[in-house]
Order: sequence, then structure tokens, then C-alpha cells
Amino acid sequence: MTIRDTVIEHAADAQKVAQFKHQAKLTDKQVWLWTIEGLAKKGKMEQLFDMAQKKSPVGYVPFIKACMKYHREDECKKYFAKVHGYQELIAAYMAMGNYVGAAKMAFDRHDRDMLQHVFMKSHRNKEAYSKVAQLVKSL
Repeated sequence: MTIRDTVIEHAADAQKVAQFKHQAKLTDKQVWLWTIEGLAKKGKMEQLFDMAQKKSPVGYVPFIKACMKYHREDECKKYFAKVHGYQELIAAYMAMGNYVGAAKMAFDRHDRDMLQHVFMKSHRNKEAYSKVAQLVKSL
């Protein structure tokens, strides 16, 4: 079992995680990312939300990605409200599968590169793909 797997497995036990962090000389970012993953995996949504109340060294997009990965889409709204900054908002929209929202934001900023990036990622969702394609053509 890797140190990553160990931290994910014991994410709900803050003391053990702190011990692993010290022993393996892990960075705050590593510990936060793996703890987010572990709490979401185990369905510990209250603990995950409590963690999000602290200043996150990794932002809030990883919270959204973890919720989406473990089919807790309903939880994403809590973390989306905490996301700030253009790049982070685009990443959050995309993590939630809202490619049209991400594309509209890029379109409003006349950000052709970001709009193209969203377009390339949206191919799995035919409806979103066609809407994003329209925005790309009209910019």
C-alpha cells in the first residue's frame, strides 16, 4: 500500500494523517488532496465540508472533483460558492460537467484559447458540444 493509499484510507482520522504527514515528509497540498479524496470516497461529507471551512492550500476545485467522482453531485454547490478567480471558475464548471457555463464565461472574456479548450473537453456531451461549438464559431 502506497503512502497515498494509506492517507486516503485513514482520511477520517486526523491524528493518523498528521502522523503520516510527519513521517513521510508530505506537503500540505499532498495531504489535503489525498484527504479530500479519502473523505469523499468514504462518504464523510460533513467532515469534508468542515475541512473546506479552513483555508485550502489547493483551492476548492478538488472538492468538486472528488464529489463528482464519487457521485455526490448534490454536494458540489457548497464548494462551487467558494471558488474564486476566472481559471478556477472555469475548472469548477468543467469538473461539474457544465461545459456550457464554462464556455459562456470564456466567451464573455473573449478568451479564444480557453473557449477552444472547453470545446475540446465537451465532446462527450453532444448537447453541450453543439452549444459550445456555436460559441466558438461566433467569437
